[in-house]
Amino acid sequence: MSYTVGQSKVRHWRSCRQAYDFKYEQQLIRRRTKRPFVFGRLVHRMIEAEAQEEDPLAVLDQIELDDLEIFTAEKDMYGEIIEDIRTIMREYFEYHADGLRFIPVEDETGELRFAEHEFAIPLEDLVDRRKVPPRDVEGIVFKGQVDGIGKTPNKLRWLVENKTFDNLPNDDERWRNLQSVVYIRAILYLGWMKRIDGVCWNYIRSKPPTVPKVLKSGRLSMKKKIVTLPSVVRAAVAAAKLRIQDYDELMKRAVQTRADYFQRIYTPVNETISSKIFGGFVESAIEMRDSAGKKRDKNIGRHCTWCDYEPLCRAELTGGDVDFVREGEYKVEDPEGYHRTKRRSPQLKVVRGGKK
Repeated sequence: MSYTVGQSKVRHWRSCRQAYDFKYEQQLIRRRTKRPFVFGRLVHRMIEAEAQEEDPLAVLDQIELDDLEIFTAEKDMYGEIIEDIRTIMREYFEYHADGLRFIPVEDETGELRFAEHEFAIPLEDLVDRRKVPPRDVEGIVFKGQVDGIGKTPNKLRWLVENKTFDNLPNDDERWRNLQSVVYIRAILYLGWMKRIDGVCWNYIRSKPPTVPKVLKSGRLSMKKKIVTLPSVVRAAVAAAKLRIQDYDELMKRAVQTRADYFQRIYTPVNETISSKIFGGFVESAIEMRDSAGKKRDKNIGRHCTWCDYEPLCRAELTGGDVDFVREGEYKVEDPEGYHRTKRRSPQLKVVRGGKK
């Protein structure tokens, strides 16, 4: 029987065994999804639709009724998330013209896809057998989903990572990123590309742009601290029945803000660093195969503040009603199910031997 491992599972295992057990062994998911996760999930779907030459804005119009009911019921928590995404992503698709083009890859049905490429690979085919005997990783299947593979006009080829952010990650977080390291190895093994020159970090800011306030004078606020986007300014001017020509400075600042909202940062591959990070990934995968479901030690620290399972751990540690918390705040659901679309099978065939 195989044990599947992915970069997200490894991160959870390393962070806290108890959190890992809650998520991947017990498959507990918070009933109330955090806004950043909802935002990121929908943005990924829109980028995929645009790459497939479909209408990305239609994604927001096709949200299932259940999802829409959640947004309506929890409007105070999520804010106007659908309209926020619509505004931000319209600007995103208009803004980018740096020449990055997605490269298509054949899926299992032979269909060419330009984004969200799933894979399943025996880990033993990726390790350096001079350092790791195949028997040490026997039965471990590495699964993942690549956001995209892109090419720039200078003919360099990139693993594309679509990331939404509130606070932009720094260079330190990029160079040691586990996901990019393991995904590049998968791409080369599968023969999707003969080479990958680095990672394109495709960042999209998730913070809702500020709508300029109408002052008592009837004019719009011109405060410099306003962080907004051009379409928001135009809509505010129209709603207040003002002239856009009178707000050149505000529009100029809004146009400049797009460079902060939508950033593409290109980082080259460092093979020495990549090999060491991948070696750690393999060690964790072996430990997880042998110990998952058995080790549930809590790693208590500052990170508990933003952990989805903090209410459960707090109830356990303080003698609270654990069953009440579990039933009220969690549901049982495949934690990786959100990756899948209706047009793809939930079962991936494990690819052995790669492609030449």
